[in-house]
Amino acid sequence: MKKYKCGLYIGRFQPLHVGHTHVIAKMLMECEKVVIAVGSTQEYGTKRNPFSFAQRKCFIERCFPYYIHHTYIVPLRDREKVSNDASWGDYVFENIKKLYDLTPDVIYEGEETERTTWYDNLDVDIIKVPRTTIPISATEVREGIINNDEEIIFRYIPYGIRDLVNEMREVILKCKD
Repeated sequence: MKKYKCGLYIGRFQPLHVGHTHVIAKMLMECEKVVIAVGSTQEYGTKRNPFSFAQRKCFIERCFPYYIHHTYIVPLRDREKVSNDASWGDYVFENIKKLYDLTPDVIYEGEETERTTWYDNLDVDIIKVPRTTIPISATEVREGIINNDEEIIFRYIPYGIRDLVNEMREVILKCKD
């Protein structure tokens, strides 16, 4: 029996990198069910959000093919009214409960300060994963892909999707501001 019934991880995964896969692997070890909420799914084809939900879901599935049976990779649109308060956590949980009949009892997240109040209304454990564990950002990874920086690519792109780097580069280069 695992420590948690259902874990939640929210990210844009633009693109998926080893920092993300580190968190997902930790969740898979500790949670019976895993919800990966892919954020900002209404936006793609831009420099900040080049990849569609389908592409990002594919990245995750290719990196964790044996765990898909208890992993839910779900789209999460941004709200029209932006806020960095507890109403965001309420919005996320309402959507996951309504659409997938799942109620996470733990949330995994990075140490970004803007998230300090997102989950104040919820009775969940929060596991902060220090960014210092794997110090990389998706922005740096996208730049590395564009520049064909082999050090970035081989260090930070998960093995399961390295063969997609050329396709990723094409997508990123076609993006608008």
